[in-house]
Amino acid sequence: MRKKQIAVWTVVIVPVAIMLAVLPPNHYLYSMLTFVGIYALAATGLEMLMGYGGQISLGNGGFIALGAYITAILSQHGVHPVLIFMTALIGSALVAFIIGYPILKLEGYYLAIATLGFALLVQALAISMFPLTGGSSGMSVNSLTVFSNSLGERGYFILAWVIFGVGFILARNLTRTRTGRSLVAIQSNEEAASALGIYTGKVKLQIFVVSAMYAAAAGFVMANYLSFIAPDIFGLALSVDLVVMSLLGGHGVIYGPLLGSFVWVLLVETTHSFKDYKILLTGAALIVILLFMPKGIYGVLQKRFFQRRKV
Repeated sequence: MRKKQIAVWTVVIVPVAIMLAVLPPNHYLYSMLTFVGIYALAATGLEMLMGYGGQISLGNGGFIALGAYITAILSQHGVHPVLIFMTALIGSALVAFIIGYPILKLEGYYLAIATLGFALLVQALAISMFPLTGGSSGMSVNSLTVFSNSLGERGYFILAWVIFGVGFILARNLTRTRTGRSLVAIQSNEEAASALGIYTGKVKLQIFVVSAMYAAAAGFVMANYLSFIAPDIFGLALSVDLVVMSLLGGHGVIYGPLLGSFVWVLLVETTHSFKDYKILLTGAALIVILLFMPKGIYGVLQKRFFQRRKV
């Protein structure tokens, strides 16, 4: 096995194994780390779309909501969790394919506004479809069970990180395929990529669908963990937070979402007393990242510790 492959497995597996071994059954710690895994999963999908594909999206919060509501509705009808998970992925992929075909013809701010409109539309539908979704009051989710026993804090922690680990490895492998190289070419110069024979529209639609599936998977875990969902959970702030996590960790770096999610959740928890000013703090964080850390935390660490010295 090559050194890079060993490094990837180390990044994904070792921290989880250590935390499982040493952490006491502390609700707060498990809760925080579970949300890190959930956000890292969703942010990884967004990173492939934005960091590699160069497509700005403020709509991934809508796909998280879609996955969460599919999970909640089907769980109340006694559907098996595996089937719920697959339905959430396929359903979100189908919606992404339908809306992605027209809106991905837009670029830049126009694309961002279009995807934002989708996120707001999903939230509005969740409020208006009261008989199905519970409206603004929300709806409960039947908890996952293993041999008739609830998963508990440790179980949801493992679930979130296992799904993230699989998603991370799949994303890393995808970036090394022909599709991944096509995405980088499109990000650099879409017209040049098209001249080289790359079907840019097809590639962008593919990665848009993949990004939506990552968000839906995160919605599945989130809905089951919270055991209750409501439209205000999936507002604009969630989509913006995912963008911040992606940029904070490192734009165009597959490790970025994990770093960004961990640091962002930690910042949110330590500034909980200022939660009324969260939007202000989010905006300030974006400005600081773009001005002083354009390559994110990964870029800072790479420059400080891993950059080879010039002889």
